[in-house]
Amino acid sequence: ELIEDVGGKHGKYIFEMLSIVLKKIQNGEDIRKKRERVLSNDLYDMSWKYNTVILNNFVQRTFLYYGTQDRASMDEIQHKLKYPKVQQNIIVTGMAGAGKSTALKWLFVNTYIKNCEFEYFYAKEFDGCKDIEEVLKVLGCRISEDKENIIFFDGLDELKCIEGTNAEFQKIIDFINDYNNRKYMCRFVISMRQEHFGLYKMILDNETVRSMDRYIVFEIQPLSPQE
Repeated sequence: ELIEDVGGKHGKYIFEMLSIVLKKIQNGEDIRKKRERVLSNDLYDMSWKYNTVILNNFVQRTFLYYGTQDRASMDEIQHKLKYPKVQQNIIVTGMAGAGKSTALKWLFVNTYIKNCEFEYFYAKEFDGCKDIEEVLKVLGCRISEDKENIIFFDGLDELKCIEGTNAEFQKIIDFINDYNNRKYMCRFVISMRQEHFGLYKMILDNETVRSMDRYIVFEIQPLSPQE
């Protein structure tokens, strides 16, 4: 009432809008801090002490749509994650040490989707599993089935129990497809090297059995002098 007396109804409206904006900013900061705490994991992440510094000084890297020369930016990948035209998962691939994990962490910390939960998993969490079936069983037990989720899986190729065969990847694809089709949609963002599972061949040939139509694959490029 005091605001309305001083600035009139127009001033009250501006104040209300400003309050909403400030609340959204604060909520965004709270979500970011919460997710940064998830990444502060000294059991599974060797670089956890430096995550905040790395992410606050993140260099916008160059990506290619896999198998093409078409470029993509991190902002473009984030946009496809937030506003998918179809129900698609994202794979970030590239050479060892290229920055795949950092890219996943940046997307995890900086992307917000209303009414959607984000979960982050490290390959090292599944060191006790004896095969891919057990990995998927454990992972499935940790995915909420009563709300929409985006599951980040860092280093799929680093699972100790896998051999990197096409048959193993088929089981992973079947698992992901199952969660894509559930009542509460669950999408996946995965980092992995391209030489595992014959990924490069599946993408370029688009083999029928393991169709990659539900996936957008981005290949992170080596650091340029400018980067």
